[in-house]
Amino acid sequence: MNKTDAVAAMGDIESSQKRTRARAHYKGADIIYVLWGALWIAAFTTQHLGRDFHYQSGNVSIHGMGMVWLPLVLLGIVLTLVIARGRESVVDKDGWKFGILWPVVFAYVYLWIFLLGPLFNESLIQSPDATMRFTAVFSTVPMCIYVLGGILNSQAYIACIGAIVTALTAIGFYFAYDYFYLWMAFFGGGGLIAAGYISRRKWQRA
Repeated sequence: MNKTDAVAAMGDIESSQKRTRARAHYKGADIIYVLWGALWIAAFTTQHLGRDFHYQSGNVSIHGMGMVWLPLVLLGIVLTLVIARGRESVVDKDGWKFGILWPVVFAYVYLWIFLLGPLFNESLIQSPDATMRFTAVFSTVPMCIYVLGGILNSQAYIACIGAIVTALTAIGFYFAYDYFYLWMAFFGGGGLIAAGYISRRKWQRA
């Protein structure tokens, strides 16, 4: 084997390794995106149907079925871990960058809310409008992670979907206020399902 053949062989090996890493990266990601898209659709639709719901017990006040998110998010986390464990044995060496963003960013968000808590007016924070605003904020946090993760992992389509859903969240809040939850079910959940479809196509082509 001469030098040219050796270089060509090395190029083929590197190309094969990249394709293998790409398949490892995309495999299972499509299902995870669709899973969370379905959970968003279920949660936001339930919030819309229960937006006039008001439960009061002592100092605890729940508006707009906001608590529906807790069981669905826990379900999503469990199923995500199950799907992730079922991926190919080939490990995406950069995958941890995207994974670690979630606890880091949410930790900061909850810290900021804790620090700003004393500034909130109690009567306002228990209102349906506050519930909707917090829902909008917490809907954009995952999209922020998508944008950052897409940039870190050079996945432009993930960054674009995160940016688009963020923009649609703001548009829906200000221009479709009365139907904001349905808006988010369609555009938010639909955006995640679209990410799953794109990821699936990339996995098939890798």
